[in-house]
Amino acid sequence: MVRGKASVGQAQENQAEGTITFPVTAQNSFGTSQIKVVVDNGGTSKECEFAVITDDPNAESVLKGMSANLRKYSEDYAYNAPYSSTTTTQLTDGNVEELGFEEFDDACKNRQDFWAIFESPTTFNISKIKVSIPANNKGMNDLEKEEFVNKQIDIMLSENGVDWRTVHTFGEIKEATSLVHYFAKPEKKQKYLAVVSTLYPYSFPALSEVEVFEPAVKKSQNGIVPVTIAEGWNADIIAEARTAEKHTTQTLDRQGWVLYTNSVQEQGALCDESGLITTTAGNDYQLADFSSNNALVLKRTSETANLVFESPITTSELYLLTICADGGGGLSVTPIYSDNSRGDVQRFNIADWFGSSEGTAKHGLGRIKRSYSRDMRADGIDGNYQFRLFEHKINIDESKQLKGIMVRSFRSGSVPTLLAVSMKEQTTTGIVRIATESNSTIVGIYTIDGLRLTAPVKGINIIKYADGTFKKVYIK
Repeated sequence: MVRGKASVGQAQENQAEGTITFPVTAQNSFGTSQIKVVVDNGGTSKECEFAVITDDPNAESVLKGMSANLRKYSEDYAYNAPYSSTTTTQLTDGNVEELGFEEFDDACKNRQDFWAIFESPTTFNISKIKVSIPANNKGMNDLEKEEFVNKQIDIMLSENGVDWRTVHTFGEIKEATSLVHYFAKPEKKQKYLAVVSTLYPYSFPALSEVEVFEPAVKKSQNGIVPVTIAEGWNADIIAEARTAEKHTTQTLDRQGWVLYTNSVQEQGALCDESGLITTTAGNDYQLADFSSNNALVLKRTSETANLVFESPITTSELYLLTICADGGGGLSVTPIYSDNSRGDVQRFNIADWFGSSEGTAKHGLGRIKRSYSRDMRADGIDGNYQFRLFEHKINIDESKQLKGIMVRSFRSGSVPTLLAVSMKEQTTTGIVRIATESNSTIVGIYTIDGLRLTAPVKGINIIKYADGTFKKVYIK
């Protein structure tokens, strides 16, 4: 059993050496996964659970070259506590040994009284954070004694730079040159990041570098990449563990069935714990978190719902991953643009979820009973592994930014479900021209309001380069 972004392959037993070996494949560049191993020896079983850490030593910090706002409070931190402030780029210059700012004249004596705050052009999507400390966390204090400096460092996130939430604490720090934490899954995206130090009394602030790493973007085989949905999913229909009733909220049909991951059973699984599905056409879809609503289920005829994207996108084609129970059904989809205009309504039919593999996006799926019924016990798995998914293309006006879609069921009796959304990546000669004008690689494209784009759009674009610099570009 796996919890996290990794998958386990077939185990190989070596009886002579008394060992069992199995491959573990990471789905993300950073993070942790919990793996439970159960060994059955003639009816007697033993189990153990351990963590697997994934890292990419060649990855670059998203903070590189970014300016940090330093705050030093004159009393214990509180919302309205007085502070002095300055800025520095030395905390993100790659030097992990030297002090990352000019020395302060007065020592720290209070709780959480030294802050380094970073503001993202869009939002932070943290999978790993590393804080480097000079001189092995030792320094001369205000009493002219060499003592430890940082006692505790809190990592905080905020949407507005005012209301802060602690996501990790490095406590009781002694000798240390660096502090590293991996998140089992990326924290909820926020615009502001703070590294907050509580120092040993009478010590002077000392940090040398702060690095943040985000999940690597998987390269699509054919330019179809996932779109993240911020609002609109109304049901959890994927069981990531037994019992199915405990791990889902609704069923896909009126008979009580749901889908399941390979943590329940390998055969017939919808996907592994990464939630990534690659269709027969080579298109990639990312399912939403299994512990929350992860699908749009429409059980009533003419029922309408809106899906809102995490950020507006620019594309010419949208792709929808669907399934339909209780007979064939159909959906109508209306694009909703950022200027609140709407595109043409586009309709498509979805065949029943049970049948042959012809024309399918994924075939060979099973289903698990969510609760007891007369034909099947709860958690029973249907042995007919012929359930299937379909994908459908929706044409989009690429001259506009798309912020979401309106979805409606138009056929009675059936239950259509939307599982994921992807888009066609845009290519443009404009971005090539911009790249050749700089000696650094482009790592991000944003609107003037800070929304991340997949490609430049007409008007003003903010281009972020790997060296931490930004450039404003106007495209006609």
